[in-house]
Amino acid sequence: MDPSTSILLHSKPRGITVEKRSKADFALWKASKAGEPSWPSPWGPGRPGWHIECSAMASARLGKQMDIHSGGIDLAFPHHDNELAQSEAYWHKGCSHDQWVNYFLHMGHLSIQGSKMSKSLKNFTTIREALERGDWTPRSLRIVFLMGNWADGIEITEDLVKAGNAWEEKLNNFFLSVRNLAAENELSSSTDDSLALQLKAAQKAVHDSLCDSFNTAGAMIAISGLVTQYNSADKSKLNAQDVQDVAKWVTSMVNIFGLNGSAMPASEEIGWSGIEVPEAAKAFLYPLSAMRDVLREKARSKSGFSVDTIKSVAQTGEEALKQNPTPSEEAKPYERVLSDFCTKLESFEQSDTVSKEILALCDRLRDVDLFDLGVYLEDRHEKPALVRTVSRELMAAREEKVARARKKQLEREAREKEARERAERGRLSHLLMFRTNEYSAWDENGIPLKDAAGEDLNKNRYKKLKKEWERQKREHEAWLAKQPGL
Repeated sequence: MDPSTSILLHSKPRGITVEKRSKADFALWKASKAGEPSWPSPWGPGRPGWHIECSAMASARLGKQMDIHSGGIDLAFPHHDNELAQSEAYWHKGCSHDQWVNYFLHMGHLSIQGSKMSKSLKNFTTIREALERGDWTPRSLRIVFLMGNWADGIEITEDLVKAGNAWEEKLNNFFLSVRNLAAENELSSSTDDSLALQLKAAQKAVHDSLCDSFNTAGAMIAISGLVTQYNSADKSKLNAQDVQDVAKWVTSMVNIFGLNGSAMPASEEIGWSGIEVPEAAKAFLYPLSAMRDVLREKARSKSGFSVDTIKSVAQTGEEALKQNPTPSEEAKPYERVLSDFCTKLESFEQSDTVSKEILALCDRLRDVDLFDLGVYLEDRHEKPALVRTVSRELMAAREEKVARARKKQLEREAREKEARERAERGRLSHLLMFRTNEYSAWDENGIPLKDAAGEDLNKNRYKKLKKEWERQKREHEAWLAKQPGL
């Protein structure tokens, strides 16, 4: 038996028809249906079959042999088997090798909460649609894919989405930290080589993972582990060059994985796109953040501060506005926030609550005014606030906070409504509540004994009415207790 035919012989055909000479045959040429393109052939007008189309296109570009051929696992049979058979038959003459493809990468299916994505289940969506809806960003989608195994398929679960967002936020914070340490010149020339050794270990782990059938999940874990080691280190003892080496290597890896747009692996930049505030906004954001730092420090000090101090801080903001009299369209929203903040500071008057009011104003600047513009001021202990962009993680945290506040408000409103209704019900005396045409006789407490027709109420009915009477008695007595003079 010719080994080159073994793939086909061991395949399990599905969906075969009886119109073939052999059940193992596949269509190289198909008769064209009405309206379809067609070309003349010895068998009549027709067109190439799907399998031959792919073989022809691949051969036209790659020739007699290709190294890697990929596709979904559902294409392994019959499509890729058929491609192999016809391509190897075509190329075998004068060819020094038998196989047309050296390696196949058959991707697993994408599943959502246990269900394979499909049009029949109405859970099918394209990458373009997911990006346009804002459910995903190109980066977040790639991160989730990289955290799974290409061959086993990926199941999109809530836990996986959270893990992907956490991985992205972890690297956001890492890149910001490294940039900030360099800007503030807080790194040393220490001879401690622990971080350098951890970098080498991470590089080996990533290399080994990718050599293990492109185990991207293992590579992602190794990168995250290196960042964890950096985060737990005493920054004052880290060697500046080692930190730069770690940051550049992590940057090169996210570039290789396509997580930073079209950036090349050898880029000298540290970090990825999206963590830097707009350049046009910096002229207003940095003075604004510095003003807020001063105000918060003064407001939280035991000595407090005067309105004169507030107005002095406002003056620094006015100076920043004067230095940038004609902001660009992109910068105008930030200019307005700075201008409004200065105006509010100018309106303060001396009072016992001025410190509390200033802190509330500073919180609103961080949580609302700038947050809505995609900027976040990250407060740090005994350091200036870090000016950064709003990440998906920060956005999710705010949405969760708003949802909790909304839930508490609805619960409070429901309790208040119930209290009002209870109070209104309490107006009616329990002695009078059943004195209606529905009954014809009552006991000394006003509990019905007979219905409107004069028939005795059964035992169960009487018990139920008595319970209602007792509840109304409690509510009426509670209402009376709240009435002055009664």
